[in-house]
Amino acid sequence: MNNLSKLSNWERQKAIYLLHSAEQFCLKTSEHTQLGVNPHSGNTWVWDEFWPVCLYMPINCELQQSDVWVCWTNPEDGEEHEEILSSFADIDELEYWVAQLEKTLYQD
Repeated sequence: MNNLSKLSNWERQKAIYLLHSAEQFCLKTSEHTQLGVNPHSGNTWVWDEFWPVCLYMPINCELQQSDVWVCWTNPEDGEEHEEILSSFADIDELEYWVAQLEKTLYQD
């Protein structure tokens, strides 16, 4: 997480909010946790090698749960699937969503 000092104040606030949201959702940080800002969209994101998704907040948002999004990226073609984090009741529901998306990779 050495990028924290490279973020603007607003981006740091969002990154900290994302880390807190991840912790509340049982997504634990590790030495592999990374954060940053997408140069194309302006989204502030947090990701960990051990998480099934990336968490992000859009450039213009409030610091509230309805602004925290999850993104799963198809490793085969890079297609992204997004959903609001609050639409999942718990980590099990989130992991089920990811499993369903991954399942489509192997359907003939």
